[in-house]
Amino acid sequence: MDWKLISRRKQESIRDSIPPFWRITANTNPTPTACPNVIQLISQSLDSSEKDITESSTEQILEAIVIGDLTSQEVVRAFCHRASLAHQLVSTFPSDVCPGV
Repeated sequence: MDWKLISRRKQESIRDSIPPFWRITANTNPTPTACPNVIQLISQSLDSSEKDITESSTEQILEAIVIGDLTSQEVVRAFCHRASLAHQLVSTFPSDVCPGV
């Protein structure tokens, strides 16, 4: 089997493991020239709750879970969404095109 075919299949497998509602679509996927700050792009792709959670400190998250403002499931889901967005961007562009990723 050709290495290019193996590589393409693996990339498709990884892409398919990301829920469709978390995938970066062609119209939101930036070009390398329009990629000065992918961290900002990721933040814009999260809803306000996910952004609040993933930008909070560990202490803030633990306190919110203890007092019942957040569930561990909400926290895990928010970080998984953020990670899936970052993964898609890193897999799309080499790190030298989008520094800081």
